[in-house]
Amino acid sequence: MLQTGAPELLATETGKRWYGMFQEGGKAAFAAFREAVNSVTRNVDMIKSGDVMRSYWEYNNLVAEEYNQPGKFTALIGFDGALCRAGIIFTG
Repeated sequence: MLQTGAPELLATETGKRWYGMFQEGGKAAFAAFREAVNSVTRNVDMIKSGDVMRSYWEYNNLVAEEYNQPGKFTALIGFDGALCRAGIIFTG
């Protein structure tokens, strides 16, 4: 979302700030990424937008489905309350 400037993200002041920082590159981009990750992992909603979280969740689902290979690689889509993320299991 930071890289593409998703409309849901840019509809918020924090999202606009993060996007601008990301576009600067270097340390500013890393700071934006760190703030965004901390916002989610520490359960401090700096964006305050259900649209952003829905968009992130939908993206996670698309990526999980894209890489899912039944019998070889299974992407388990889940939500743990603090993060939207996909769990993965490798068989070996």
